Amino acid sequence: MSPEILNQVKKNRLTLEGTLLKKGSFQAILLKLLIVIKKVLGKRVSLGLLLMIFISGCFAWPRESTKDQRLSDGTLRLFLQFSCPGREEISFTVSQIQAHRADGEVIFRTVDQVLQAGGEPRQVIITVNLPTGAYQKIGLSFAGAKVQQPAAGVIPLETPQEPTFLDLDIPLLISPRKVISAHLNLEVRSQSMDKDEAKGRERVLFSSRLSQGKRSTALKSLMLYVTNMADNTVSVLDRVNNSLVSVIQVGKEPQGIVVNEQGTYAYVANAGSNTVSIIDTLTGEVDETVDLPLGIYPSGITITSDGKYVLVANRDSDNVTVIDTDLKRSIYTFRVGHKPIDLRVSPATGRWLYVTNQGSRDLYIVSLESRKLVDRVPLQAESSGIAAMAVNFAQDRLFIADPSSSAILVLDIDLEKLHRQEQSPQDHFSPGHSVIKSSLLQGEYGPVRIVLDEDRGRLYAANQKDNSVSSFPIALTSMNIQESRYQVGQKPIGLALDKARNYLYVVNSADDSLSIIDLRQERVVESIRVGRKPFGIDLIQK
Repeated sequence: MSPEILNQVKKNRLTLEGTLLKKGSFQAILLKLLIVIKKVLGKRVSLGLLLMIFISGCFAWPRESTKDQRLSDGTLRLFLQFSCPGREEISFTVSQIQAHRADGEVIFRTVDQVLQAGGEPRQVIITVNLPTGAYQKIGLSFAGAKVQQPAAGVIPLETPQEPTFLDLDIPLLISPRKVISAHLNLEVRSQSMDKDEAKGRERVLFSSRLSQGKRSTALKSLMLYVTNMADNTVSVLDRVNNSLVSVIQVGKEPQGIVVNEQGTYAYVANAGSNTVSIIDTLTGEVDETVDLPLGIYPSGITITSDGKYVLVANRDSDNVTVIDTDLKRSIYTFRVGHKPIDLRVSPATGRWLYVTNQGSRDLYIVSLESRKLVDRVPLQAESSGIAAMAVNFAQDRLFIADPSSSAILVLDIDLEKLHRQEQSPQDHFSPGHSVIKSSLLQGEYGPVRIVLDEDRGRLYAANQKDNSVSSFPIALTSMNIQESRYQVGQKPIGLALDKARNYLYVVNSADDSLSIIDLRQERVVESIRVGRKPFGIDLIQK
């Protein structure tokens, strides 16, 4: 081997046909090993040595470079609100995004997002990876545009070759492995031109205009949030395209999640770190992490109707922690039954908190104003596996899932009795005094989670015994009169209902998936991969 090569090897760097071997890289280590073999065996391995260096330099190093480049990229999340004035319906494809950096470099990203504009403004989320830097201009290219006109029917539109550009008021700063959001408005329309003599018909062009949008929660109504226990993350999904938008790192073993009514924050109960992560949904990042000094293994989580307080059920410390959403810290903790697993605020008044306790097999009803226990309802002895709860909005009718006995317990609560007990100077009361009526609806599929559709008078239950979701009328008298049953993924554990779009989302913990049920078609239409061991799910009702 030549002295020049040996000198480069001593410096742990070698350039061969434009390939750079760095200190500690696979190629450098291999080269050192081959040099030792060369010294031992002599000239017989010269050709093999050069050949292996060539293979290592041409194949192994480019893969490392690609990885380094990928890690240095950031993510642009483009919230695009698009509309078409008048009575037309225009379908088109956003084929490409051009991003212009301040240094003059132009980055091209293929999108191929099919959209349809007409009537009310619609929204879509487009996510692309970009190299780091400051971007001053965004451009969109279009293709495949058609217009549906009331009189003429479907007419193809000529799309311009040049993109539609927007100069940004404030440059977008893309940082490595960070998500940056931009809000744009897109207006599209058809524009009649002179008659094309060659084709014998009038030319109709596709016209578009971009403007900068405001930082708004309207587009956040498209988001779906899923906690992943094994990854310590929250998956954020676009409900329009059923695609993953981003992954947010939170605390250890995240379980329950709730989004406030305005859609500005999502609150995540981290069972493994005894914390609550507060996610700013507009930035897609954790804004604050709240410690629960008296809470152990927080699992269930809910929020008051006014959004002022988040309440967390701490399973292993037998208490509930109250978090002030303005202060973003815990303000007090009160004891409940043994192993609280789920909790809900009374939708009728917002005054009462219902807490199901798995260990003591009972239901605690607590006044949120006086923090006073106003009733403790013993649950049936066979209800050994109390899981989740749902509350009817019309009146406080509680549905409590019991997977161990494959039953749903239904309780009708007398709110006047709760109020009288709260006003009473006596703390003693007859357990279950507020229950007007109770019934146990026996089934066979092991329900673990329940969600109600008030508008349609339906109840949906996730069943782990046969990996299904059952549908019942809310006024049901038996679980055996279910009208529909949908086969989903393995071990369904979470449910979220999109009332506006008629979709039911099902989290499947054993196969790391999300099943999407179209309630109009009454079938599972798609399954999406999420993180490992998903658990909780929530969305914003538009």
